[in-house]
Amino acid sequence: RGSAALTVKAEARNLDAAPHDAKISTIVAGTPLERAIHLAAGETQTVSFSTNLKKPRVWWPVGMGEHPLYQLDIKAVVDGEVSDQANTTFGVRSVSSHLTKQGYVQFVVNGQPVLIRGAGWAPDMFLRDDLKRMEAEFSYVVNLGLNTIRSEGKLEDARFYDLADRNGIMILAGWECCD
Repeated sequence: RGSAALTVKAEARNLDAAPHDAKISTIVAGTPLERAIHLAAGETQTVSFSTNLKKPRVWWPVGMGEHPLYQLDIKAVVDGEVSDQANTTFGVRSVSSHLTKQGYVQFVVNGQPVLIRGAGWAPDMFLRDDLKRMEAEFSYVVNLGLNTIRSEGKLEDARFYDLADRNGIMILAGWECCD
């Protein structure tokens, strides 16, 4: 676990009728990166930053280890003013799958086989937004001994995925077997 290759991509879009220069900057896991770009009127560019994280703290599913998260901040400055900014957290992990000789799918996280213990997740059917309730529901997921949930019915917001990361819960979405 010497290092982890990190790539951050952002889409920069000039919605103006005139060209603009922009400075896109990010701080990813404590490493500041910056790039100046020129955007023609109506142009969209994908801005990419790459770095290596030395000796990363690795994220594990609940029951297999800790779930440390890193911070990512990114902003665009145009004509000396912040045009847009965002931030999020992320975990460093490796996930793969393969078929066993019996024909079953075996998931592997950070080189270790993991037994998937999961259930379906259905949000409040009246779409009430209640962070305390969602936190309590994630507590139930952990206390039931689950390490995976599969979203049923609708896409969740960023808080859902943040709580999953913080609690060591993997989200099973559309996946394809195998490496």
